Amino acid sequence: MRRRWRGLVEGLGPVGIFPLAVLLGLSTVERFDAFAFGVLAPEIRHTFHLSNAGFLSIVSLTAALPILLSVPIGYLGDRLHRVRITQVAGAVWGITAILTGLAPAVFVLVLARMLGGAGLLVNESVHPSLLADYYPPTGLPRVMGIHRQAFVLGAFGSPIAGVLTTLFGWRTAFVILALPTFLLVLIARWMREPARGATLAVPPPPGDDKVGWAEAFRRLRSIRPRSCSAAASCRSRPSSTPSSTTCTARVRSSAASSPSSPAWAASSVSCSARGGPRSSRSNVARSGFR
Repeated sequence: MRRRWRGLVEGLGPVGIFPLAVLLGLSTVERFDAFAFGVLAPEIRHTFHLSNAGFLSIVSLTAALPILLSVPIGYLGDRLHRVRITQVAGAVWGITAILTGLAPAVFVLVLARMLGGAGLLVNESVHPSLLADYYPPTGLPRVMGIHRQAFVLGAFGSPIAGVLTTLFGWRTAFVILALPTFLLVLIARWMREPARGATLAVPPPPGDDKVGWAEAFRRLRSIRPRSCSAAASCRSRPSSTPSSTTCTARVRSSAASSPSSPAWAASSVSCSARGGPRSSRSNVARSGFR
């Protein structure tokens, strides 16, 4: 066991296990709320006088709408300080978890669940980006596998929520389950922002690459396809040899170096490659005015 642990730590590179442990912890405790909400569904329905259909509607709504924020969060992750985004998202999720336990009405409950789902999206977009820049490519499969264990570890939130509900009630259970998140947010202050592409020896993008949507669209519109006056045809024909290919290319080129030179010259080149020694053949088909 000690040998495996030592091999894991040595394979993580100079940054060590600290960033992985913090991100794994945040991803785990932020899933406590999701598992607790499912386990405590009967108590929540009874408190807000909801039917099964009404409760499932809240679950579906709060799970689907945050997905619309995945693209903006990914965009912010490419432009802004990712460690700070992780801290803000963890704090938002902790506040919404407490708000879930203290919700006086269904509207507040739905709003808290929606904001909490948006905080969870950071685990899927920003966390992998940070891990990819913290750890070398050779150790990334193991690092990503460990980070994905947060879903399994988060399942322990179900029995914990059940015990806390039995002792203090379901509202207090949500508040207690949110407390570890704030602790991990404070610990994340010691995480440094890695350079983008640092483990791949890729230089950071220049500042000119950070353009807005309008400027990016203008640059794309300014690109024009180049006209080409060359036509090439290539055909393959079966042969007794392993491979046989005949290519014919006609290229037109203008020559304006002297008045006596022809305006257009056409050349025809045919080449054949076979399994034996290579042979090439070049013939001038025609030159002169056309």
